[in-house]
Amino acid sequence: MKNFNVNVGDNSFQIDEIIEFLAKIYGPNYLEAKRVQGAILRNEPTTKPQNFIITRSKNNDLIGLIRIVERKIVLGTGVLCCGGVSSVSVHPDFRGHGIMKAMMEIAHDVMNQRNMELAYLHGRRALDGYYIQFGYRGINRYLDLEIISSHPEKEMIAAVSFSERNLENIMNMYSGTYASLSGSIIRDKSVWGFLLSKMTEINRQVNLFECYASQSGDLIGYFIIDGQKVIEMSLPTGYFPYVSGLIKKLNLTHISIHPQHPFYAYARSTMSTCQHERFSLDGGYMGKILNRYRLLSKIGPDICLRALRIELKNKQIRLFGYELEMDSGEIKEACAPDDIVFKTERSAIRCILGIDRLENNLEVHMNKDKPWLACLFPLTGFHTSSWDEI
Repeated sequence: MKNFNVNVGDNSFQIDEIIEFLAKIYGPNYLEAKRVQGAILRNEPTTKPQNFIITRSKNNDLIGLIRIVERKIVLGTGVLCCGGVSSVSVHPDFRGHGIMKAMMEIAHDVMNQRNMELAYLHGRRALDGYYIQFGYRGINRYLDLEIISSHPEKEMIAAVSFSERNLENIMNMYSGTYASLSGSIIRDKSVWGFLLSKMTEINRQVNLFECYASQSGDLIGYFIIDGQKVIEMSLPTGYFPYVSGLIKKLNLTHISIHPQHPFYAYARSTMSTCQHERFSLDGGYMGKILNRYRLLSKIGPDICLRALRIELKNKQIRLFGYELEMDSGEIKEACAPDDIVFKTERSAIRCILGIDRLENNLEVHMNKDKPWLACLFPLTGFHTSSWDEI
């Protein structure tokens, strides 16, 4: 007999009770864990009852929890509505009774009802492989550039600690650089506020620096350091030659960077670098497609645009049981087999998000009568900044 009940943001929702529960689960230092969980939940802009999947025992004790974090993620020219799955926890005395499975099913139902296309989470290394059972697969590549040597050492950029008065400028710089990079989080002011609060209240090894032109004194960009690595950067291309000198001055050597970031192309073509790259299929950032039709609707315009560029006319593509008319963008149920068959959910999500090329994935079968299919799904380098980790 089931001795627990799972509900969405029930009437007994109390943020203090949830913080207390998470502090005991996430320890080992209870007081520190309580401080961290309190800072996260009180500052996260999407903390609200309907974003909590809550499990209670027959005695009405809180014994399980999942928190949904609402985010929007760039994919090509479109934006995915996503549900981040966080604060995943079950009381030790109640594990092994199907509570996690029940909560995950309800969380996915809730996100589907809210018209989200993608669910995602960050699997800690200790739990690598755990979330596969719920349909999640690795969606991020971890790409670091190690700067070995470069040219000018002249200091043309000055870096100073972030000032709140420049937040609007920093927000605009982020949008200007990252709004077209697949995998980037769309950050409004509330999300920026949350990230800044985490930086000051929780993760003090993360630092945000403003960049000024040494000669004019103008604010020209920013970068974020996590430990000994740059994890985010926005600068005018004319200042790229001086980045290596700046990070050397700060005793840094590595930059975690999106492969479509303009500095990546510059560094790989003009500097001596070493690229460190890791693909994670069962841990790190993981994703699950919630609704294939809605996802196809979001990527459809990009597919049609690419078809136009290679002068495909009066062509259709069948995918996920639907047919996309590439002249009009109309989507309808297909009456013939798919042109692209994904043998696994892993291959589907990685190819659709542009992490793998269709032709390089051994789990993909393509209609040989349509040799242009691979051109419609290029490698976009889906990459999420670690600062956005939920």
